[in-house]
Amino acid sequence: MPRYNAAGVSPASQPLRGRLQAELSDLRFLRAFVTQAEKVGGSARADCTVAGTAGAPRIAGELKLAGLTAELPDTGLHHHDSSLTLRGDG
Repeated sequence: MPRYNAAGVSPASQPLRGRLQAELSDLRFLRAFVTQAEKVGGSARADCTVAGTAGAPRIAGELKLAGLTAELPDTGLHHHDSSLTLRGDG
């Protein structure tokens, strides 16, 4: 946290400032967390900023998921080649 000062300042009023950029070209690792899945795949890209204070953070940016694939035979889910874009502004 920029200008963090623990001396008598409420943590909620501490300013936040940051940026996250990430790209995952292969989401198959998620299968380790979804043990019912026979197949998981796709890619993800994120570009987000964080501002405001710890008590009132503002998150803006975009998360794009592409080529999403999921097969969970126990539930009858067989999903292939989908895309999802999430955008936030504040």
